[in-house]
Amino acid sequence: GQSGRPQNGNHYKIALLQADGEYDLERGHGRQGNAGDAGDLFHGRGVNSIGPSTSAKGPYPNTDSYQGGNIKKTHITISDISDSSDTMSFRVQLGGQAPQPTPTAPVSAPHGGRCD
Repeated sequence: GQSGRPQNGNHYKIALLQADGEYDLERGHGRQGNAGDAGDLFHGRGVNSIGPSTSAKGPYPNTDSYQGGNIKKTHITISDISDSSDTMSFRVQLGGQAPQPTPTAPVSAPHGGRCD
């Protein structure tokens, strides 16, 4: 990880989440990083799942969201990631409470329900 995370503001808008959590791709080749290795990919014969954090200290990587220095649990778990191949599969579980629909007032049609 990086020092002062997440409040340090050093975050990509979109990033490749690496299974090993080593941030090699961000550090770059030759600066305590590399151009990618086998530990970066999620697959059935390696790290085959990812879920929300269990504490303020992680684990990392996880499926929590980040915005403006605030971490929020998404309650999403991605598991059963298949072996690496041309076609892959995985399972997504959406945890937590399901969103509740917003109540709306009944709508009445003009002209007694006729469409003129």
